[in-house]
Amino acid sequence: MILLPVVALIQLFICNANCFMDWPLFSRLSQNAIFHATFTDEDTGDVFFVKEYIIETGVLTSKIEVTSKRGKAEVYYSDDGLNGLGEYQRLVIQDGRCDIYTYNIFWDQKLLDTEKPLTNLVLLLGPSLLYRINDQEPDWEQGKDQNVRGVLLKSVRARIDRNINVTYYYKSLGHDDSNDLEKPRRIVLEGVDPLGSIKAKDEKLIIDLHLQLETYDSLEKLVEVTPGIGCPIYLSKARPFPKLKTRRISMIIQETINGVSKSSTKEEFYVNEDEAILRHISPSSGINAVYDYNLGLAYTLKDSKCSISPLGDKAPWLNEKSHLSLDHFLWLNVPLKYLGQIYLDYQSKYVVKAWEAVEYNLTLNGVQYDKVVTTLYFVDGHESDTFEGYNLVGADRNCYTRNSKNGYTLVQVINRKFYDTKAVILDTDSTGKFPLDQCFPDLNSKVTLAYHLKYIEKVERTESFLYQFRQNFKNQILINHKISPLRVLNIDFVFNSKDIVVYVTFSDTPKIEDSLKKEKMTINSNYLKKFATYSFESENECLQFQGKMIGKIRKVIYCNIPGSSSKCYRIEKEDKIIEDKINGYNCSIFDVPLDNLNRIDQELQLKQIYPQMIKKNIKSIELAKNTFKIIKVIDVTKSDEATGLMPFTLSHTQAKLNDLNGATQLINGKNLGDCYRSCVRAGQSLCQSFSFCEHPDRSFCMATNTLSDQLTSDDIVKDYSCNIYSKNYLLDYFKIRERRFRISPSIAQKMPLQTCAAECHSTNDCYSFQYCNGLCTFAGYYTDSSTQHYTDCDIYSPKKSHLYRMTGHQISTETIHTEINLNMDQCASLCYDWKAGDETCQSFGYCFVGETSSTCFLSKHAANDDRTTIVDNSTCYTYELNSIDRYANKQNIAKASRNLTSGQAVGIVFSLAFVGLVVGLLTQKLALKIKCNKKFQNFNQFSWSRQSDVDDN
Repeated sequence: MILLPVVALIQLFICNANCFMDWPLFSRLSQNAIFHATFTDEDTGDVFFVKEYIIETGVLTSKIEVTSKRGKAEVYYSDDGLNGLGEYQRLVIQDGRCDIYTYNIFWDQKLLDTEKPLTNLVLLLGPSLLYRINDQEPDWEQGKDQNVRGVLLKSVRARIDRNINVTYYYKSLGHDDSNDLEKPRRIVLEGVDPLGSIKAKDEKLIIDLHLQLETYDSLEKLVEVTPGIGCPIYLSKARPFPKLKTRRISMIIQETINGVSKSSTKEEFYVNEDEAILRHISPSSGINAVYDYNLGLAYTLKDSKCSISPLGDKAPWLNEKSHLSLDHFLWLNVPLKYLGQIYLDYQSKYVVKAWEAVEYNLTLNGVQYDKVVTTLYFVDGHESDTFEGYNLVGADRNCYTRNSKNGYTLVQVINRKFYDTKAVILDTDSTGKFPLDQCFPDLNSKVTLAYHLKYIEKVERTESFLYQFRQNFKNQILINHKISPLRVLNIDFVFNSKDIVVYVTFSDTPKIEDSLKKEKMTINSNYLKKFATYSFESENECLQFQGKMIGKIRKVIYCNIPGSSSKCYRIEKEDKIIEDKINGYNCSIFDVPLDNLNRIDQELQLKQIYPQMIKKNIKSIELAKNTFKIIKVIDVTKSDEATGLMPFTLSHTQAKLNDLNGATQLINGKNLGDCYRSCVRAGQSLCQSFSFCEHPDRSFCMATNTLSDQLTSDDIVKDYSCNIYSKNYLLDYFKIRERRFRISPSIAQKMPLQTCAAECHSTNDCYSFQYCNGLCTFAGYYTDSSTQHYTDCDIYSPKKSHLYRMTGHQISTETIHTEINLNMDQCASLCYDWKAGDETCQSFGYCFVGETSSTCFLSKHAANDDRTTIVDNSTCYTYELNSIDRYANKQNIAKASRNLTSGQAVGIVFSLAFVGLVVGLLTQKLALKIKCNKKFQNFNQFSWSRQSDVDDN
């Protein structure tokens, strides 16, 4: 017994001098290297297919891939102890696990359950073991020649340790065999692990080298740890996780789920964490939804019908405080570590930087997993407005369960690809996707207030900053009043020389009991005794009372108690409710998953909004260098001012369209809102006006393509249960006050303003119209240079900005037209209808120049077109059509007749260069003027052409 420690000391001494692990790591290697080999255990016949990749960058790092009938494994090591992985350690991935193996006299774990110590040792060293052997310069003895894989090879033999013999088989290529020994075709190891057990049996391991390549090619991406497994450490030097710069973001996410169930979706999201709003557009399902996390409501638009429902416990992306979280939405709410640079797609060599996190015992979407690994992929993006220095391009979430071998089995993979990710600067970048006024067709469900603002100090043209002004004004309302942002349906402006009138339309909100998910249950009476009890006459009173109480709340229970008043209870945390169908109380259970009952209770009701605005009036508001004082606030809901803001107007009472004259068509609709949405969906070719009838036995709608003021007595039938409505096309236009065209583009005709708007809308060649004291004149594009100030006239140009999305600050240097002093709406309108010969406007740039002007650039290329040169400018924004509107625009341009010849297009003069807008970029000013090609006798004959600028008189 005394001799055993002595023997162990002798072995340790020998190994410190000679064993594989103590030999230097590749002291001769000055390049990167690749090995392909097979390791064969001659005794058992087990074959291991091995690949090894080594990079030499001053620090040697290696990845070994091992495949056999036992399974697959990956082994990683480095010689600098980076991130805590020492020279005598290996990072090993196998069976869904990632562990650190440590060598201390022998390896503490077995690769692929290998029982043989020498085989286990050599697999963890890889084929590059030959570098360690060659570095020792063994005392070789010539051996017998042998045929290996059909090739006659020479051999040499040496004892490299008192327990191990090594034989090299090599192809002799010259007189000096020492060079040939650097690349043997086969290596045979015989003996036992130098530091293995004294009782270890002899092993014979045959290593056939199929590829040994030293190269200067970059292999860094191939030796990084495989993502999706989750490791305690990684080999790359740690990097801080990219900082998210905004809490308002929009993106398109293509998500693929592979597991027990499979699915693939491509959906558009707008997430506004600041206002607790999420917009979700799903083209595949046809659903367009908006989630209001303030009030716990879901607005869903499908088949032109809007439904409002409680958001309930299925509200996505909640944090631990039950609030909408952008971090949860993007999977940032985990302790992410830097993994390194890898190929996201090896075929395309798409290089990304990856960060990864591991969580254990996690529940996702109601399913419990033993391990979840989240990996996020970024590319460099110095101009990114979402993450500092990076753009998010992809993400994976691998979900595992434990298996019988104490490893992990991959049961589900969620893969995300991100497109068009950008910060949402203004609400108008997203509100056009789903205007919520469609959910409130009833005039009694809305209130419109007119805020009269007076300039205190006017420095800049407020019209040029219309969108920023709208955002600032909305923010002031939300800061000072408990109103959910989604209830602000619309903000319109009327600019006068000395003041501004801001029209704000607010929607109603559901009753508190309709804002929560409700469930009926017969509850055990003893279960209810453990909660505080309150008596109320209605569910509404119960909920309002609980909403005013301080503290967390998960559920509210309202029960009808036989022989007593109804009772009200609150449950503050998740609890299993005990049901008793025989002797229990009939109860309503209100779920409060967002813990927002207090917030719902504080929400201003529709009838409270105007009094609160008067009581707590906003004194002033600033935009850039302009300061305004709010003089008064007026409720104009029932006035003519508000009527002009409604999507449809009442034109005839107690009447309906005549269904016998052949000019009408029955359309779907159970109520007025359904009728209007069906009418809008039908388009102007069918529905300029519609009638809605509500009889005791049925309700129905009829539509016609005739404007309401053009309906004759033959088109209308008296019916006391019906009303006729006409589309308010004036809403499709924005007003440019006190402007007229320098040259009258057409013959003026006397008609009401709304009729003028409707006629222009239905005429192909009308792109704007002028209205002067009741006289309507059709015109072409509105530009600043083609018009002049005139007190008694206004110009109306079509609203198109909601059809565009902002793509960033990169402006194309190839512009087909330039205009100054337009606001963004006017610039979008100009781009939407632009056609010069074969050229159409595919995108536009909108820039602020100095303090008093703006510039609009039209481009024939899309924002991301590789055929154009782009430059960055922080004062500019580029917009292009949303994908869903591109087809409609192409049809619109193809249908319309512009009467512009190539000769006219050539005659356009480019004259103005802006210095300082972009370095080295010269832009051109196109002078646009509109005139009549010929006089017309009716509106359908209207057309236009261009002429040179006319100077101001």
